[in-house]
Amino acid sequence: MRSHSGNLTKCKKIALVVLCATSRIAAAQDDSEAAKPISIEPALLVELRYDENIFRSARDVTSSLISIVSPRLDVVARPSNQRFEFSYRGDIAWYRESEVDDYDDHFFEGGAYLSLGQRANFDLVATLDEAHENRGTGLSEGFDPSLNIPPKPDEYRRQRLLGRFSFGNDESVGRLVVDAVASDLGYTNNRDRTRFYDRIDTYGNATFYLRVLPGTSLMLDARVTDIDWQNDRPLEPGLDNTEYRFFVGITWDTSGAITGTLKGGIMEKDFVEPTRGDYSDPSWDAHIRWSPRSYSHFDFRSARLPSETNGFGSFIDNRVNSISWEHEWNSRIQSSLSVSDWRMDYRDSTIERQQDLTQYSLTLSYEMRRWLTLEAGVEVNSRESNIDIFGFDGNVYRISVLAGL
Repeated sequence: MRSHSGNLTKCKKIALVVLCATSRIAAAQDDSEAAKPISIEPALLVELRYDENIFRSARDVTSSLISIVSPRLDVVARPSNQRFEFSYRGDIAWYRESEVDDYDDHFFEGGAYLSLGQRANFDLVATLDEAHENRGTGLSEGFDPSLNIPPKPDEYRRQRLLGRFSFGNDESVGRLVVDAVASDLGYTNNRDRTRFYDRIDTYGNATFYLRVLPGTSLMLDARVTDIDWQNDRPLEPGLDNTEYRFFVGITWDTSGAITGTLKGGIMEKDFVEPTRGDYSDPSWDAHIRWSPRSYSHFDFRSARLPSETNGFGSFIDNRVNSISWEHEWNSRIQSSLSVSDWRMDYRDSTIERQQDLTQYSLTLSYEMRRWLTLEAGVEVNSRESNIDIFGFDGNVYRISVLAGL
């Protein structure tokens, strides 16, 4: 069990790392030429949260106050027509009613965005997540607090490398974007259970845009993903598979009030193990923004996309629909209101499992100073499932202060 003093020590270490990094970058900035500016944006978020159901459980509900500190650092260098970025975010949390659920997560991202001429660009982005899944989420959905299983949150390390080449721009008749991505997910504790969910995903994605009107393009999109599970579960066929997504669609971004992307097609999954079977289903991804005023935006999202299983069946068939409204009441006050519905069908499961999560959220923010923002919000969650232990209800209330340069 981690102690609060241990977490405080980690906070001090994090602060020292950020301070040292800032000092070095500032020194580099002083030595750099005026033509090679470097921007440094440190920030600190402090949040107090009250969660009515911290384990997302159907019974033996536990509520708790949660204190969260999130140091942040963004560094951007722009030599010539190139751009280099580095970002860090930490999340350190303390649960008043359940100290074993305290956590400290760390997220790093570095990117090089290179111009290869007037029309060609190459991006290289690497990320590293040292994070966790709250008990009652991810692999421990349906967790029963009375049985104390698992004894602590599942922790993981995710590494991701993306390379992107694009040729053409918004004014070109044709534009091509090609991605190559490798992602390595490995759990680092509770290995008697979590080792069966380590996996390596690699995919290639190509999207071709054909401009048919100013700001409007038809698109063809294709992705092939190889999903390699590192350890098979006992007495179950392996989950290794190749996933295919093929879409056609349209995207537009004009001076009008409505912008967005609509694309639809098919999704296929071919499993190495014949007993898993192969699947082919319609798939879509749509995002539309309506801006009746420059300070008011409505976003509509609908998607049907697969994801890998967290315990039941061969994979999860996800259908997500949401609507949100963002409004600037004046130069200092903003609000955000959203409603979403997320349906999950666990395909090819020996025990049929379906669930539907409905979520409502409201956030109000007040910019007290250019560098200081206050925020308050509420989130209402309700999940229904054909298996009782996976259903839950619970609201989350929060207030936060964000200070940054």
